[in-house]
Amino acid sequence: MIKQNAMFDQFFAYTDITKHDFSYDDIKEEKVILFGMGNTALREFAALRANDIAIIGFSDTRGGNVDTFCGLPVYSINELQGMENPVIFIAVTNIHFRIQIMDYITRNVPAAKVLCRGRIISGMLRYDVHEMEKCIHLNQEKIEYVKKHLSDECSKKVFCNMLELRRTNDFRFSANVMSKKSPYFDDDIFSFSKHEVFVDAGGYNANTSVQFDRVCSGKYDKIYILEPDRTMCTVAREMVKLKHLHDVVVLEKGLWSDSAEKVSFISDISTASSRIREKGSLTVKTVSIDEMFDKERVTFIKMDIEGAERQALSGSSQTIQRCHPKLAICLYHIPDDLWEIPYSLMTSYPDYRFYVRHYSSGRYDTILYADI
Repeated sequence: MIKQNAMFDQFFAYTDITKHDFSYDDIKEEKVILFGMGNTALREFAALRANDIAIIGFSDTRGGNVDTFCGLPVYSINELQGMENPVIFIAVTNIHFRIQIMDYITRNVPAAKVLCRGRIISGMLRYDVHEMEKCIHLNQEKIEYVKKHLSDECSKKVFCNMLELRRTNDFRFSANVMSKKSPYFDDDIFSFSKHEVFVDAGGYNANTSVQFDRVCSGKYDKIYILEPDRTMCTVAREMVKLKHLHDVVVLEKGLWSDSAEKVSFISDISTASSRIREKGSLTVKTVSIDEMFDKERVTFIKMDIEGAERQALSGSSQTIQRCHPKLAICLYHIPDDLWEIPYSLMTSYPDYRFYVRHYSSGRYDTILYADI
């Protein structure tokens, strides 16, 4: 396995391949093969098709074990070797896997033109370090409070490293605390009963709910998926059927502080996000957890809702006090979420235990866990 710091050195050696300035114009005239057959590949497939890029098939390290994916052929490495100058677009998210794939392709298919989204591979969307330093200085008391009230040393290390990432833009801080466990279902923190009621806020394509079903071995009471994007609601419903999930409700709604408001949002299928914005191109009706579950039981709330977490939590206070659900809340959509969300929850619900874990080599996928 590549050590984290060596991994970054190796990544930067591939800057010619990764095309940091990638644009769809680079491949308008090409016939592209997507390398990867997971959720990222599905997102890239939709994004490339929407930009009139010709996709002729898929491949991955399992290529040849299945014949088709999304109605297109799946090519083995031997078939790629037999092609003249194939264009291969790497469609996986994890930087470690991307580097392995680059090695794999360049060694086995040296004639290939290899593309990927450089700005995503390295998590290189950067913080304004001067503004972050001022913000951290102004919030030092809250930051120290949060650090003090985290429940294990791992959490404290993750929290401090993600704080240093905001100060420095040095991605070694995130890479050095990247967890290999599954986001939202870390078995060092949570255990699950046969009677869970799961609220999957920011459900996207239902992938997290599918993971929940797997973790619970199909034994739970109910799943509620909330997703503001209409297209992804349709995909989520199809995924629920495909994976034979039971007792699932999919709602085309955004989670917010109340249930009466319509908010604007921007949907971007290529980055798996629907972000609330003052002048978004779409509007969606919102719902609060307190009004939605006025008299119903909830045992687990996950929020990955692109910067609306604070508002949604303010609309969940009664449910949290009444039901004491497990919480898994994303902390990375707004830079000061890292301490503002934990501080708010810690001071509001002192009986909870709090943990922080990080699941990428970049600035994304920092999650706060809370449990009693």
